[in-house]
Amino acid sequence: MAEAYAKYMAKLQSQLESKCGKVKTKQILAEARAHMDEGIEEMMGRGMSRPAAEEAAIARFGDTDSVCKWYAEQHQRPTVWRASRLPLVVIGASVIFWLFQDQIMPDEFLMRFGSLYEFLIRFRSLIVMSSLLALSILLCFRAKRFVSGVIVVSAAGLYGALILGYCLCSVPVKYDRAYGVIAKWGIADELKRVRTQAELDTRQLAVYREGQQVFAPKHEPPGGVGKFRDSRGYLSQIYFGQQDPRMHYILDGRPMSGIYSTYEEARNDWIDQPKRYCAATGRQEIFFVANLLDELAQFRRIEADLPVADSLSIREKLPAFEDDARFPALFFLGFGLIADIGGGVLRTLFEFIKRRRSPGPTIA
Repeated sequence: MAEAYAKYMAKLQSQLESKCGKVKTKQILAEARAHMDEGIEEMMGRGMSRPAAEEAAIARFGDTDSVCKWYAEQHQRPTVWRASRLPLVVIGASVIFWLFQDQIMPDEFLMRFGSLYEFLIRFRSLIVMSSLLALSILLCFRAKRFVSGVIVVSAAGLYGALILGYCLCSVPVKYDRAYGVIAKWGIADELKRVRTQAELDTRQLAVYREGQQVFAPKHEPPGGVGKFRDSRGYLSQIYFGQQDPRMHYILDGRPMSGIYSTYEEARNDWIDQPKRYCAATGRQEIFFVANLLDELAQFRRIEADLPVADSLSIREKLPAFEDDARFPALFFLGFGLIADIGGGVLRTLFEFIKRRRSPGPTIA
């Protein structure tokens, strides 16, 4: 019967090697042999002969196909592609959401949620990105192997693919603090948008300048403040900027809405504002005026540069393309590594607990 026992273990070894590899099979066989020997010793202790105990142990342990399937499910490592494909999809979706969240979940869409609007507008990124990260960690946990190498290669591939795509299909555009890219076929639309926005900003700047002049006196002028007041009260620059008094921001620790009840409050909004360095004028300006002046200067620069951007050499375009491609690639890399490490830690803990609780096929 010892021969049958040896044949059984040899067959099990052959099947395991085809599924789990030689290195893992050595560990699994040692575990299986320990279970078999323990059962044989137990049955011999009950008075059975060695051959009979081996025969009973083989019968109770199960046929090699079933045993191999069970151990393979516990120890088999999937291929790199099979392990990494779903995590890569979710990580890629996370990058896309982060880059285009304003288009995916615009303010108009969030306003439909009524009282939740202010909460969602502040925490939409946190909510969605936390959910995607949790899903990525779960998928990396289920992958049964670390996929950091694939994530690094994918991030590098994304970086290279973006630069190549930009070189073939895009032109650079210089924004306030960074470079961007515009598709070649979108130049005309971008110029139209820039010119339209510049016209709106010019009109808005005129309103802001007029408001500063109107509210310059310490007290309301005898003639009133004209269009800067209606039946509801004094209108702030937010009202003219957004045309929606529901819009607000926090100034000096208190909420500022689009309507004020007193001249003093309105004057504070138009005159006594925090100031910001304005790159367009080179001096300190009231912050909403500085923002508009810098935005106008940027639009004028884009309007001048964009029509000739396609004629620039690749050497001149490359720094802008590299700058724009760097963030998505680094985001992909960092998000993916966090998910993989988190999933790996959970998997290690889970396998440790499972090994202590689940001894595998038993023969008792």
